[in-house]
Amino acid sequence: MFILSLTYVRPNDEADRHMEPHMAWVKEGYSKGWFLASGRKVPRTGGVILAIGDRPPQSRPMSPLIPSSSMASPNMTSSSLP
Repeated sequence: MFILSLTYVRPNDEADRHMEPHMAWVKEGYSKGWFLASGRKVPRTGGVILAIGDRPPQSRPMSPLIPSSSMASPNMTSSSLP
C-alpha cells in the first residue's frame, strides 16, 4: 500500500477549475482497483489517497492536478500495512 498526499500550491478557487478531470481520474482509480480510500484534507489544502501496491507503477496516469496544471505537489509514502 502507498499513500499519495496532494498539497495545493495554488488557491482553492484555481484548484476547483481542475476538479472535474481530477475526480474522473479518482473514479478511474477506484474502478480499476488502484485505490482503497480517498478524501480532502481538512483544512482544505489538498487530498489524500490510499492506494494498492508498493508505489505507483509508471504506467498509471497521475492526477490532472499534478503535471498539466501545476496545481498540486505530490508526496508518496510506501507502507507495509497488509
